[in-house]
Amino acid sequence: MIIDCISDLHGFFPPTEGGDILLVGGDLTARNTLPEYSQFYRWLSEQNYRYKVWIAGNHDSKLKDFMESDNYCPSSEMIYLEDSGCEIEGLKIWGIPWSLWFRRLSPHCAAYVLESDFELSRKIGLIPTDTHILLSHMPGWGQFDLVGSLDDSGDFHVGSRSISRWLADHYDTLKLFVCGHIHEGHGIYDQRALQMEFNGKAGPVILNASHVDENYIPINKPIRVIL
Repeated sequence: MIIDCISDLHGFFPPTEGGDILLVGGDLTARNTLPEYSQFYRWLSEQNYRYKVWIAGNHDSKLKDFMESDNYCPSSEMIYLEDSGCEIEGLKIWGIPWSLWFRRLSPHCAAYVLESDFELSRKIGLIPTDTHILLSHMPGWGQFDLVGSLDDSGDFHVGSRSISRWLADHYDTLKLFVCGHIHEGHGIYDQRALQMEFNGKAGPVILNASHVDENYIPINKPIRVIL
């Protein structure tokens, strides 16, 4: 199955190659306005995938207003997840929009932001144990989550330990973990072939699919994964 992953669009709506599933990891618009959500939704509907699965991010405080407007038309092929899941041809997908507060995060961009990892762990506890694909705005701790400190004293991790713990506990069943949020963390960790050679278990592909970089420049293409 061809799965393309992208996150942190921030108002940029790039062309995609098409495939089976498109996963979109939140932070959808540039200025969080209703016309921009309409533009995003129109872009999403035009992408050549059999299914499009998407979540919100910390910039998406007016998304619910859009979803209650006349411009939002729910579709069985365009699936919004929020602490909820869906199943597509045997693949069980779960979506979580939550992020953790850290000192470089703007207070004006705090939708779905929690103060503590303990609060987030309660959301993580809702994820079914047989989930195959986890779509999260927030990265796990130590996984594509490095940001620079405000005083230039070095980089530090801002990801969630609760997410990393869940990933470790479900290493045998999870196939794909997709996040965004930390723009400078864009990348993919795919060790399936190596893991199969050494222990016979492929393990999950882990990736940060942020479309924009730390300067909000749209330089990263969607990341393709074949499952």
